[in-house]
Amino acid sequence: MQGQGGFMKCFIVVIALTVLTLTSCEQLPGATNEAKREVRKHLIDPSSGQFESVYENPKTGAVCGFVNAKNRMGAYVGASPFVYEKLSGATLVQEQPTERDFERFFETIKYAEPNDYTELENRCKSVSLWQEKCGTEIHSNTNKYCQLIDQGKSEMDIYEAAKPNLDLY
Repeated sequence: MQGQGGFMKCFIVVIALTVLTLTSCEQLPGATNEAKREVRKHLIDPSSGQFESVYENPKTGAVCGFVNAKNRMGAYVGASPFVYEKLSGATLVQEQPTERDFERFFETIKYAEPNDYTELENRCKSVSLWQEKCGTEIHSNTNKYCQLIDQGKSEMDIYEAAKPNLDLY
């Protein structure tokens, strides 16, 4: 009977070491693990990050994938795409704004915060970044205002394009 106790202790030690090894895999070097560490820095609850479909694009060197994490209320919000490049860091890809989001911004511009347009612009750019670096589309219906931003058009150019659709009265 004493032999079984020794076996059991050895078995428990092996299991414990295996668990420790598996939980620290993210600490290993490599672009994918580095990307996960950097993406966690952008999360409200970094320890809640659950990664899926993470891969390194061999053509661009970018690490792409999806992360699900808890929001301020402690609930998981659904997987969001991310792009990680060593030089520029991690970018969480946000949902692309709608054309109506832009039109609403221009209709209420006198009440807008200075960062409101920048936020719309960044949401457009993050989708384009994913498509460029990861090689796949995540939002196939790029709106016309995001297309203008991708072409380098100014806020005034976009206002002029939106003007016929605005309710300014």
